[in-house]
Amino acid sequence: MLKILIVDDSSVFRKVLKEIVSSTGIPQVIYTAGDGIEALDILKYSDVDIALLDIIMPKLGGIATLKIIKDKYPSVKVIIVSGISEDNIKLTMEALSNGAIDFIKKPTSDGVGIQKIKSDLKLIFNQILISKNTKNILSTLENKDSYNKNKLSEATLNIRKHRQSNYKEPDIILIAASTGGPAALDKIFRNIEGNINIPILVVQHMPAEFTKSLAESLNNICKLKVNEAYNGNVIERGEVLIAPGGIDMSVTSINGSKVIIAESSTDLKGARPSADFLFKSVANEYKGKKVLVVVLTGMGADGTEGVKVLKELCDCYCITESETSCVVYGMPRCIDEAKLSNESIHIRDIGEMINTLTIL
Repeated sequence: MLKILIVDDSSVFRKVLKEIVSSTGIPQVIYTAGDGIEALDILKYSDVDIALLDIIMPKLGGIATLKIIKDKYPSVKVIIVSGISEDNIKLTMEALSNGAIDFIKKPTSDGVGIQKIKSDLKLIFNQILISKNTKNILSTLENKDSYNKNKLSEATLNIRKHRQSNYKEPDIILIAASTGGPAALDKIFRNIEGNINIPILVVQHMPAEFTKSLAESLNNICKLKVNEAYNGNVIERGEVLIAPGGIDMSVTSINGSKVIIAESSTDLKGARPSADFLFKSVANEYKGKKVLVVVLTGMGADGTEGVKVLKELCDCYCITESETSCVVYGMPRCIDEAKLSNESIHIRDIGEMINTLTIL
């Protein structure tokens, strides 16, 4: 079972959030704290799996509290609780770049949004619980010397690891992420070089209010130009385009140029923007060409169908983030188990691998 810590300066919202968390039926223990200092005192003496952390608090704010938690208690997963004001959005993006795995939006005073929070938290809690139990099993097996860890991982995940030494200079790069994605994207884009003369399209599962801020934060640390994509956006070499939140992004050809279409689709099976939706459109527009696709941490199976189509129609090379560095090993796991991944790589090495595959 999971142990949850709720940190919010509002006693009313602490009570509301405690009721929501309890209603998921997953947590075993729920601690509450009124500010960051009180939260850190609880962490000194209590075993906590997940902290739900308000972004704006007196005494010690959410960002400062998060940084201390990640430094002193790295095993604790932090989920940010945020409003949607401009200041809240910027702070939330900063928190995600500093290791928070996800965020939830506070419900309104009339209770709108409570069901969405419950649904989102239940998904996140389940994924973390599965990951925790899997790691406990692997640790037990390793301690008993029943299996060699590397062989167990290889056999269990059935990952194909064969590098195509001649795979260079793809025509386009696609990246998809969900839970834990902003921090993973931060690591990648800090490391890629500025002379990559290839367009990069990114899908990060995120609401509409937040993707512009994500693009701005990545633009601040990346040697390439990073922007939020818009409908009719011509795809340029050496530019990174972030799919706008809440709608789907696809690619089409207009007057000899590759152009972004950003609109609500009817083909919705999961989160928006959808990696599958983008990948399938790229497969049709780049038939026979080289496509490098990278699938990072996240819940669910978004991207698997799209990678399959890319493999069928294009010269597609697929990298998945390894289980060891994933916050949630969901999206990469589905691709690994479908034998669609060419390499499974730790997040710290993916940026350099992109450089290797794209720069002569």
